[in-house]
Amino acid sequence: MKAEHISWRLSQLNLITENLLKMSTAPRLDAESQATRQRAYASKGAVLVSEGNSSTDSILQDVTPQEEKKILRKIDWRVTIVLGVLWCITLIDRSNLGNASIAGMTKDLKLDVGMRQSLVGLIDFPFWMVFQTTLPLAIKYLKPRLIISLTGVLFGLFTLGQGLVHSWHGLLGYRMALGTVQAWQYPTIAYFITIWYTRYEVQKRFSVAYFIAEMSSGFSGILAYGLMQMKGLAGMNGWRWINIIEGIFTVLASVIAHIILVGMPDGDGRHEWRFLSSRERRFVLARIDADRADAKLEEITMKNCARMLSDIKLWGFAAVLYLSAVTSTGFLYFLPLIIHGMGFSVGVSQLLNAPPFLIAGLWCCLTGWLSDRWRLRSPFLVLNALLCLGGVPLLGFTAPFGARYTGICLVCMGSKANTPAAMAYMSNNLRTHTKKLASVSVLIVGVCLGGVTGALVFRQQDAPTYHPGLYASMVASFLLCVLVGAMTAKFRRDNRRAERGQLVIEGHEAFRYTY
Repeated sequence: MKAEHISWRLSQLNLITENLLKMSTAPRLDAESQATRQRAYASKGAVLVSEGNSSTDSILQDVTPQEEKKILRKIDWRVTIVLGVLWCITLIDRSNLGNASIAGMTKDLKLDVGMRQSLVGLIDFPFWMVFQTTLPLAIKYLKPRLIISLTGVLFGLFTLGQGLVHSWHGLLGYRMALGTVQAWQYPTIAYFITIWYTRYEVQKRFSVAYFIAEMSSGFSGILAYGLMQMKGLAGMNGWRWINIIEGIFTVLASVIAHIILVGMPDGDGRHEWRFLSSRERRFVLARIDADRADAKLEEITMKNCARMLSDIKLWGFAAVLYLSAVTSTGFLYFLPLIIHGMGFSVGVSQLLNAPPFLIAGLWCCLTGWLSDRWRLRSPFLVLNALLCLGGVPLLGFTAPFGARYTGICLVCMGSKANTPAAMAYMSNNLRTHTKKLASVSVLIVGVCLGGVTGALVFRQQDAPTYHPGLYASMVASFLLCVLVGAMTAKFRRDNRRAERGQLVIEGHEAFRYTY
């Protein structure tokens, strides 16, 4: 018994000793875990410029992972969700051309004559390209929050005006006006998301915002079908009510968005930070600096932006988005007409337009989450292009409706998911606000040229098969795979040179490309 008692006493002493050791080492272990979190911002290509900065180190260590998630949720609701909803509403206005066409606009405005339908579909892109060059100057003098909400109001007013025109020339004028508004709104939304998050958080956010936006493509047909039932009210056809009601709703939503949306991360105004405490604000700025060293907005000038345009990879990113837009834009405008050409009524065509875009939105979110988790970009771009290559033959060269509809879903999944993927690909491989603004402008050039190409190759006179547009989509998807492969090879080679100390990437020794 005595031996057992001594053994029990020794075990108790060991237990007390272990607890004291744990208590004494807990702060050190916690500091080590915080340091590990800080180094995580710099892993696989991120820039840890604040390493050794005691102020930034203490801020990053002061916030627990649970608190960090809470802060990100606040930002998500006030940035990603708000921008996604507004993007969705304005995209409904922009993409209602196909729905309005089968609701009577083609007949009333005689759009089936020559190339009128295609011209109306593409005329906004040249104006988009020209006026987006003024965006850096606009950002310098106007806050992004004001630009986003103001352009939303104008978007709604011009859409409402489309419902009041009595000739195709009037419609053409309003489409030009929409192009000038798009030139500021969509690039500002993309830029705004990139500056609030670290590099390996952006594709999830792009994908969520894009998923919300793509719900417009899916449900715009259902909405249009409901608004068509107002035909005869006030003596107007159904397509007019589609434009009028959607325009009014966009104006109201833009005013609400202006109230909810936050400002810049480095802003000092009351509205910028009233949703975060001062401690949370310091943490947000510290984590952005630890990731890429551009939390503070440097002076933006047209001269600096012009200098940034000499970087060849900016044009490579634009080419990726151009090739993706050839397919996505053509389908956005002409899918209701393609489905209608399969022999379905107007109402059924509007309803069948929804599921492919809903599936595409879910695919965007899944691939965005996986891409950020695995910190990969180019494999997903290629995968989405391959989905398009597989879906186009099913759509254009098979007879059963099930096979053709499956092809539509695959093409929508691939082409739509590549938009946020290409934006994240660009964002991850650039530094500084000036360069990101310049790159967004270049990306929009790619989108616009892709939209023009898509509208030209999907021609009204090729209905109901639209074979020229389908051939062009297949070629664009193949070229996208080749281009992404070439850019990936270059990025890998440059990263190896940077590891050997032979190259400084993006002006910082710790920066590495993501591919």
